[in-house]
Amino acid sequence: MNKRIIKKRTFSNHRSKLKQRIKNGAVIPRYILKKYHLLSKKHRLFIRGRNSNSKRHKMKIKIPKSFSFIYSQDNTSKFLSTLKKKLSNTEVAYDLYIDHTENEIISIDASFLFDAIINRYIARWKNNRINIEVSGKVSRNRDVNNFLLSFGLFSNINIIAKQICPSDADIDYKKQFIHFKKTGNSKQSYLAGNACTELTDFFDRCFMDNGFKIKDEAKGCLIDTFGEIIRNAEEHSSNTIDNWNVIGCYSN
Repeated sequence: MNKRIIKKRTFSNHRSKLKQRIKNGAVIPRYILKKYHLLSKKHRLFIRGRNSNSKRHKMKIKIPKSFSFIYSQDNTSKFLSTLKKKLSNTEVAYDLYIDHTENEIISIDASFLFDAIINRYIARWKNNRINIEVSGKVSRNRDVNNFLLSFGLFSNINIIAKQICPSDADIDYKKQFIHFKKTGNSKQSYLAGNACTELTDFFDRCFMDNGFKIKDEAKGCLIDTFGEIIRNAEEHSSNTIDNWNVIGCYSN
């Protein structure tokens, strides 16, 4: 094929991709715009309008009434799978509106995975110099709002405690939960041992809150069991570095 034709097609492909990025609100360096003939008046006006985020479409994400693998495993799994598929679109960027209004039951497992999906989506577009705007609405249920404030999930939708306390959440929301979170991977094997020991201590703390204490022998069994679970996670992980997360949440 003629080299001139190849170069023309390559130029056209790059220009089309840049135009799509501009539509999504990306800030493109001037020298690149000039190189691909995108400095005309119509493009400059279009870029200014898009950078204001005023025309970008919003995707509304409505959290289900029961969002938990403990109480609604099938529906929660289906919801997260559908959401992941919707956000996998790499052609058009959407701002996100996360609505918790009807959510009455929420657990840390579903919340953690939801948060991970949203953060990956935001990070992917940020790599293309596109900032995704995230907003949302709190739940009608105070317990749900207390949990989301305590676990920090509301920070992604720019909702802070003073905005909803005491009308929609309790002022002492932090005291209502005990959280645990550890991350690691197979490349740093010592992290698994640390997580197992600290998770056992977390369980013990939760038991002590109810007037019980885990025996030393039982603690040893828990550490061994948690270690086996983490090893299984590393072996069956689809990631090249076998990342894993250990999370816990106890309601006082």
